[in-house]
Amino acid sequence: MSLAETLRQILSAYPTPSELGADEQARSVSNFPELQKLISETVPAAIQSALADQVDGEFEIAGNYGQGTLAHIPSIAIFQPDETDTTKRGIFVVYLFDPVSETLYLTLNQGATEVDQISGQGFDPAPNDILDRHAQLYRDHLPTDRRFTAEAATLSTELRRSEPYNHGTICYARYDLDDLTDTKQVVTDLTWIVSAYETLLDRLYNWPNLELDTRDVVLLTPPSEEAWFGWRTHGVATLEPPEDETQGSLTQEQIHTFEKVISSGDVLLAVRPGEPAPILCGIGTVTVGHGGTLQSEVREQVDERFGLTEDRFIRCHWASLGEPGVPITVVGDESLQPTAPLRQLSQSLGQRTLGAAARRMAVLKGDVTPEDVLAEFLETLDLPTPSKYSPGDELDDPSVSPSAPYYWVDQTEQSEPDPTAILQAPRDESPAHDLMKLSTGDTLIHYEDGAIVGYSTVEGAAYYHRDAQEREYRRVETAYQAFERPIDLAEIFRTLRHRAPSESDLYPVQPNGVPHDGYLYNLPENVGTFILDRGRAAEGGVKRLQNRLQTPSIEIDLNALPLYFPGGEEARLERQIEAALSSGQHLIFTGPPGTGKSRLARAVCEAAQEQATEEWMDGYTFTTATAEWTTFDTIGGYVPDPESESEQLVFDPRLFLDCFRAEDGTLRNRWLIIDELNRADIDKAFGQLFSVLAEDSVTLPYKQNRETSKDLRIEWVDETTPESELEAIAVNQDRYPVTPAWRLIGTMNTFDKTSLYELSFAFMRRFSFIHMGVPEIFIDQEERIVGGDLLNPAMGPNYATVWTGDDDALWAVLSDHYAELELIWAIVNKQRSIGPAIIRDIAEHVAAFEGGDRSAALTSALVNLVFPQLEGLRLPDYQEFRDDLETGGYVQLESEDSREPIDLAVDVDYLWRTAVDMFQLQPDR
Repeated sequence: MSLAETLRQILSAYPTPSELGADEQARSVSNFPELQKLISETVPAAIQSALADQVDGEFEIAGNYGQGTLAHIPSIAIFQPDETDTTKRGIFVVYLFDPVSETLYLTLNQGATEVDQISGQGFDPAPNDILDRHAQLYRDHLPTDRRFTAEAATLSTELRRSEPYNHGTICYARYDLDDLTDTKQVVTDLTWIVSAYETLLDRLYNWPNLELDTRDVVLLTPPSEEAWFGWRTHGVATLEPPEDETQGSLTQEQIHTFEKVISSGDVLLAVRPGEPAPILCGIGTVTVGHGGTLQSEVREQVDERFGLTEDRFIRCHWASLGEPGVPITVVGDESLQPTAPLRQLSQSLGQRTLGAAARRMAVLKGDVTPEDVLAEFLETLDLPTPSKYSPGDELDDPSVSPSAPYYWVDQTEQSEPDPTAILQAPRDESPAHDLMKLSTGDTLIHYEDGAIVGYSTVEGAAYYHRDAQEREYRRVETAYQAFERPIDLAEIFRTLRHRAPSESDLYPVQPNGVPHDGYLYNLPENVGTFILDRGRAAEGGVKRLQNRLQTPSIEIDLNALPLYFPGGEEARLERQIEAALSSGQHLIFTGPPGTGKSRLARAVCEAAQEQATEEWMDGYTFTTATAEWTTFDTIGGYVPDPESESEQLVFDPRLFLDCFRAEDGTLRNRWLIIDELNRADIDKAFGQLFSVLAEDSVTLPYKQNRETSKDLRIEWVDETTPESELEAIAVNQDRYPVTPAWRLIGTMNTFDKTSLYELSFAFMRRFSFIHMGVPEIFIDQEERIVGGDLLNPAMGPNYATVWTGDDDALWAVLSDHYAELELIWAIVNKQRSIGPAIIRDIAEHVAAFEGGDRSAALTSALVNLVFPQLEGLRLPDYQEFRDDLETGGYVQLESEDSREPIDLAVDVDYLWRTAVDMFQLQPDR
């Protein structure tokens, strides 16, 4: 028998109230066994069969014909278990039989008993009004079909419970006996309304779509209405033993959760038991957890009449849902009905509860929308608002992790969308999903199932995507290039671990492998370039080497430097530097301290790099020599392998070798600046480099790994080196090629009698020495006359005009004290030459000096900045220095015959005492 036939049989056979009469014995359900079987067994089975091939999902089907006596309106309901299992609450599909008019209604309906419960809580709208408002709200989320009417049903009024069924109807299809002969239409209607039922629930359940991040959602049960009023009044929540034994007892696990787990920002649902639906008293957010709440202080504030007996409080903001609360139907894998004083819930149930509460309160208020109520909730509770994006919209989410030169994307678990064309990660706060930090042009390394398979370039900004389950994602489109041969992770694992940054939380290669729970990782530049170079193989190595075989010709322009060179010194230096570099020589800049040697060395390298455009130069390294240097610092040596559990040693290339090969093995030509070169013991630190500087090759007493058989070599290569040899060197990471394009640039001060090493002639002949001196300050040393034109900003160009720029304070000091500073410079230079940088330091010291007079500022500057340069003078030299400061001098005026005395405002006595103490002078002996 078909579904339509069984429905028609029930409708035609079911007695009306008048036919049953008032005799309870005549109305007993036991008198109608055939109807019982049709309603409870035959029709549910037919419905199950009809839906099996048409609708996904599982449903519960229950027929009702009354208990004891026959019901006026028999019904057969279809429940989505996640929504309800009874017609008392929630939303359901139900066949309603009207025996008076011989009409059958297939309805999408709602539980009226729950609405009666709401009215019992003291809310103003009548039960039928509540049903009508909810029905209208639900209709806004329904698809449409011409067979169904989106209005209240019209069951005969003489039928008991017809009114709540009619007002609870969201939509219906109506059949008379003749309509129930069309079996196909009956099944089609049933399939449509069940699908519409699922669509409605899906839309209701997925609103609002909040971003709760890591917030916990916790259900707390106030033991009484008075306790809830206390929570709301004082902005607190407590953990109290339940009044009802069916809710169990207070456990240590619940106490631990309340005191240790619940923290600021977590969401609280204050729920009391109720039938048929639990009563949601309020929704809250924790402002201060138990550990931060002063328990005794709260206890003193809480009114005793609320019956809060436990001294266990947290502070909260509460959004109230009426005085005693409102019944809410929210079910699923977990129920909102309290079964314990405290229960942790899923974020999904928490969001579903917020949505249900917003809809219910909108219905009860009557003049607002659920969106209005939700916005009020979120503002009160300081919760994030739902997503504002549609699929495809460009996102403006903030990045939650630092950017990087390169990125690693683990596409092992991604099949859809194509991981080589679109990156996709959940729209959450996890740094491993942070696609927002990607910019157009960024490079990504693609990893899949144990191998690095290729790389891609970001082609646009991150945009919004939402899947069929309403899960939110970020997407980024890329242009992908596969490696001809994927790189097995095992091949380069040790290298990748060796290069792991110190802050490695976002680094993909951990000691135990690649994590399986991440997606996007950061790669430092050296790792990214290593992988790319490895993937592209060594095909470019020979070309890189050939580009570096010629001696470069470089033009030096010192005008761009923040340095001043008096008397044509600038042109002389430019010619000397250019000639030395073009003839294949290395450089050493010599001169007094403060003459700009280090700055000039950097400028030479930067000029070379700019003109090289990476064709033959790969930047430069700046370092300062020390007396402790050995070949371990300059060449390298054995160190424990950080990736080996044994005590295996591996070779660690250092300063010089790093100039010729990058850490990933890529050939390079990186110039080297060694500041204060003669502080190192040259033979001890540079011995093996002598041969290379003399254009010879040298074999080092090291191996990359002690288990290999090949010694490391520093190879001199030039245009005479055969191409086959160049190819062999290019692909062999044990060979470090030095080319004619490489330069070593050193600096050294021209004096240091106590701590510096002498440079051997063997070392010096490999360099061109360029001296950077200081100008003559005295124009008449015997008369102690200075010119005043080197430091006076008004007489530029000179040192002062180069230094000051926009620095008004320095300009003022030089304008007022240029003559004194110039005389001090001249007096110091009689004993020990110093460069203009030290004079600039003195001027800046005076400009920054606070308190005291001009004498205090200049005296302080001399002690701090000049005295360290005077170490090692003889006693007569110190005495002469003192006498010169005391005597003062003159500055030449515009007329050659006129001059003006300079009274040095320094405390000479203090300076002498300081010198005696600092330099251990013995003036009385």
